[in-house]
Amino acid sequence: MEELSQQVNDLLQSRRYDPDILIDLERYVEAQCLEGAYDGDANLACLKLYQFYPEKTNFSIVSKILLKALAALPSSDFISCLYLLGEKTQREVPVATVISWADALESGNFVDFWNSLQNNKDIIKGLPGIEDSFREFMLAVISRTYFRIHLSVLQKLLCLSQDDLIRFLNKHGMTNITNDILQFPSTEENQPRPKTIGEQLPLRKVLESLSNYSIHS
Repeated sequence: MEELSQQVNDLLQSRRYDPDILIDLERYVEAQCLEGAYDGDANLACLKLYQFYPEKTNFSIVSKILLKALAALPSSDFISCLYLLGEKTQREVPVATVISWADALESGNFVDFWNSLQNNKDIIKGLPGIEDSFREFMLAVISRTYFRIHLSVLQKLLCLSQDDLIRFLNKHGMTNITNDILQFPSTEENQPRPKTIGEQLPLRKVLESLSNYSIHS
């Protein structure tokens, strides 16, 4: 993998816009998928060549590049990839499906995400470990949103059995569980915030209250 990575880097330095290097870039994408590696720059270069030479577009490779970028959330790589895809490419299967997964992930519709993924397992074939990459992103989002959560709810959100969920949480150092309730580490984001007066009352009501106070005091 290291040798292939260096080879691709050399090609990008000298022949970045040469369509003849696409075969090497595509082979590199496949290698990243199999070995759990990630090279966002090389993948963007591949999409750029597809943009220049649309007749050479390999939609399977495009979907794999998108999946690798999606697994790198919350980085902006996925958006960078989308900028290089024309509308026609975005409508193609399986590219359109992966884009719908991104929408579900970024909007927090994790159950919908898993339902769609379970019905399209063939798309992630050859990408070992990618489901756990998605779960890591989800867990980070959930831990910023909730201070406590019941394990049964978390099972549904992460699409894991109870035993697999416990193993996953242990792996990420989240072991503060009491009566099937997981407590996340305290952060500024997951703590309740008191509302300000401006949030509790419209400005008109505040002014009326002040006016009444002035009259009767």
